Amino acid sequence: MTVSCKAWASRRPVGTWLAFIAALAITAMVGFALFKVRELQSERRHDAARAELVAQLSVLRARLEGSLTAPLLITRGLVAEIADHGDLSNAEFVSMAAILMQDYPSIRNLTMSRGTVISAVYPQTGNAAVLGVDYRSRLDQWPSVQRAISSRKPVVAGPVKLIQGGSALIGRVPVFIPKGEGREPTFFGMISVVIDIPTIFETAGLNSLRGSMNLAMRGQDGLGADGAMLLGEERIFSAAPVEMDVTLPDGSWRVAAIPAGGWDAVGGGELRVTTALGLILFLMTATTTFGAAWYIHVQRRSRRHIAESEERYRALVETAPMAVVLHSDGIILFANTEAARMVRVPLGQSVVGRKVLEFVHPDSRGDVMARVKALMEEPDSVKSGPVRYLTCDGGTIDTESNCWPAVTAAVWTTTPTNSSPTRSRAPSACRR
Repeated sequence: MTVSCKAWASRRPVGTWLAFIAALAITAMVGFALFKVRELQSERRHDAARAELVAQLSVLRARLEGSLTAPLLITRGLVAEIADHGDLSNAEFVSMAAILMQDYPSIRNLTMSRGTVISAVYPQTGNAAVLGVDYRSRLDQWPSVQRAISSRKPVVAGPVKLIQGGSALIGRVPVFIPKGEGREPTFFGMISVVIDIPTIFETAGLNSLRGSMNLAMRGQDGLGADGAMLLGEERIFSAAPVEMDVTLPDGSWRVAAIPAGGWDAVGGGELRVTTALGLILFLMTATTTFGAAWYIHVQRRSRRHIAESEERYRALVETAPMAVVLHSDGIILFANTEAARMVRVPLGQSVVGRKVLEFVHPDSRGDVMARVKALMEEPDSVKSGPVRYLTCDGGTIDTESNCWPAVTAAVWTTTPTNSSPTRSRAPSACRR
């Protein structure tokens, strides 16, 4: 069945665009799926990195708390001695301090004040400048001293600029002498432990972690997240870090950490491989789908051209001034208008599907069959000769016929040479 050029023209845009729209949809879905795979892998790597940071910071927090608490605990003996005897001479303080500091390399010195005035320090070498200093005259240190006195609890202050030079953490332990049941204890003074910051950090293992993470710490004077920076860059706190609080006797520090190089560097090598493979797969998908769409487009265009060519050829054959008959295995497949007119086919009837020999006069059948056989043996040749045909009204017609192969069929073009009025039995095809 032939499809008209107009039908092809009307179907062309839909068929062409549908293939490319399908290719675009498939490519987009594959691209989205690959993007989600990469995103999920990135999230998984980030979760793993965050879990690792939590584990490392938990260890660091415990070590920092232990390193800060231990130096404060040694003051209990001094506080107990003062509370029990009501006083402690400077010589006794120095003697006891020398013993207590032996196992704590992080302690730079111990001081004792009577009231708010420093009266004793150990060791004196390098620290003698603090003797006689009233805390109330030191605006940078007095707030932490006052907080310790008011709360009657140890306070870790700092980093504090020391009177004798340098900076350090200072653990301040207020000392109160009890006055009996029902009476308020009397404030004696303050035991201060000056703690070396680098030693504390080294003991806690903080320095060894800097290669695998970017660390920052804030909470000067134990003020936690509201305190000033103690370590690292403040920007780390705004980079979605893992955060933990280091608990102090009367406050806390806030520690924050992100992976070394930032979160974008997490799983960089693995993500680059995944991205490269995903890009290759995406390009393969795009090439395949759009290639298939282009192939469909080309096939549709070819079929359209074939249909148009067939339409033009059919029109040409239909209007040819000679009779043209296409038959295969002796069965007529096509006969143009001139062929039907020549054998006088009644109006409304067709010879398609009938045997060719039904229209060939018995005298010419042998020649016709021999001619077809010779044609099949020599496909590139054209066989011609006179043929007498039978018409549907019982007459005969003498013609000059040419025959050549068309794929697996034979095409006859017939030109009448004369018509005979002789009446004979009409072909069965015409009597139907």
